[in-house]
Amino acid sequence: DQGREVKPEIRAWWPAAALVALAAVAYANSFGAGFVMDNSAIILADPRLRVESWDNLQLIFARDYWWPNFPSNLYRPLTTLSYWMNFSFFGGGVAPFGYHAVNLTLHAANAVLLWRLALRVGAARDVAWLAAAIFAVHPLGVEAVTNIVGRADLLTTGGILVTAFAWLHAEAAAATREMWKWRGV
Repeated sequence: DQGREVKPEIRAWWPAAALVALAAVAYANSFGAGFVMDNSAIILADPRLRVESWDNLQLIFARDYWWPNFPSNLYRPLTTLSYWMNFSFFGGGVAPFGYHAVNLTLHAANAVLLWRLALRVGAARDVAWLAAAIFAVHPLGVEAVTNIVGRADLLTTGGILVTAFAWLHAEAAAATREMWKWRGV
């Protein structure tokens, strides 16, 4: 019966949807965590995050991560920028729900990226999916997903996975004229 067949392009995304669902189930309880541990100092006490302004954007890139609470040499402007966007545009404000939603979304996206990367390097489909599923639900991710300021780890993981994809594409393009696109030349 033709009406019952699932289109190949839809079937190809079922594993990704399953990974997202696994991550959502595993970390659903993170939404009840609120602003715990360092979250209050880094998010709620940072005046740069309160107003969408050019001055605050400049301060995000000019000051360290813990500013103005105490001086440190920890510099995470992209992470702080993500909090600013959360506070300003994603309905975060002083409510923790939006921050947790972004963290869970980043974690689920990382699980899907890991699955696709494992497939790209030649892992069998089942093995690649199982590895990504373990990553999606493993308790080692609790601090990064549940603790809002763990977002730095989620962003770093995503950056590493995307960089690995770019490197693989660059290697594949080595014999073509498109090499310059991946090597930044």
